[in-house]
Amino acid sequence: MYRCQVDHSYSIGSLLHAKEDQLERALWSATLLLKQTSYVYEDLLSEMKSAGGAERKRVLQRLKEVKKQRLAIQTMIEATHAVE
Repeated sequence: MYRCQVDHSYSIGSLLHAKEDQLERALWSATLLLKQTSYVYEDLLSEMKSAGGAERKRVLQRLKEVKKQRLAIQTMIEATHAVE
């Protein structure tokens, strides 16, 4: 039995289930935030058509990083399963 700070008690199974759910929600939230961020970088790039090459290159590099991070997290979520 586990007890939280306000003295609620949990079985190990219910605690693990709740933590796994919480973890999956957090990871999906991160993928959504990264996807939305990539949209903003894409918009920025479209507005930078006349901008200097170095600045545009930095934004493009960051866009690639954000997309790669989103894909890595999504792949990790889809490849793992909580113990039932």
